[in-house]
Amino acid sequence: MILSACVGVFDKSVAIEKIVHILCLHKYKGIELLGEPKKYNVNKLISLLKTHSLKVTALTACSRLKTGRDLASKNKVVRKKTIDHYKECLYMACELSSPLVGISLTAIGRYWIEDSYYSETQRALESVFEITEAAKKLKKTVVIETLNRYVSFMMNTIDECKKFISSNNLSNVGICSDLFHMNIEESNLLESIKDSAYLLKNFHIADSNRRGIGYGHLDFKSIFKTLLEIQYSGPLALEAWASNKNPFNNMDSSFNEIKDYLSDFSNIVEKLNNGLNTNE
Repeated sequence: MILSACVGVFDKSVAIEKIVHILCLHKYKGIELLGEPKKYNVNKLISLLKTHSLKVTALTACSRLKTGRDLASKNKVVRKKTIDHYKECLYMACELSSPLVGISLTAIGRYWIEDSYYSETQRALESVFEITEAAKKLKKTVVIETLNRYVSFMMNTIDECKKFISSNNLSNVGICSDLFHMNIEESNLLESIKDSAYLLKNFHIADSNRRGIGYGHLDFKSIFKTLLEIQYSGPLALEAWASNKNPFNNMDSSFNEIKDYLSDFSNIVEKLNNGLNTNE
């Protein structure tokens, strides 16, 4: 497992150089960038990450309602725009040597169905097929993030996502699970992680209240043991938000609070990796 962090939790005013410095300070080896190719100067970014020996573990799915992106939309123009966006993310992943590109099957924040669930999933499936054709050629893996029902009506659980992938014989596709969303939707966190085993490619980390690990009520020690049990080798990407933060409006975030989360999580993982608290 590689210790990583999602840059999307920082206020947009925080420079990428500052984020990289903080991650290195706390022994992070990976960084998960926003799936926004136009946001970055890729050549400068490559140089910055190389200097600090940081790997881009993934690109985060960016399809919030305000972006106008939606793989399941009834509007063909919207779907085409979204497919093209994710293809751009795949090319960016190639430039940055990142193995994973996250996608969301609907607009993040759309929790209503436009016509029928079947029609929505069929449109999403057609979109995913087109994206995965590009992913195959570029030797990248697309990861579908499972989101809670208050954020999206589709793919709320690992089981739903597994069935979507397997029943449609999707290749170059995996699952990105998020502890915060799982805490809401999964009846048994540990069993869900075990069930996701071979498809789990990325893991977003946050406590039950979406703050850092140790600030809520999740039993991370047991979660970590389960990940070791299934031999998970992907990123542990901290995606914890400041306590005063609306995740759909990342203004006014607390940089120092997120810095504390990064430090705490790094220390927790280091202790667990060293065998402390795992031999009981």
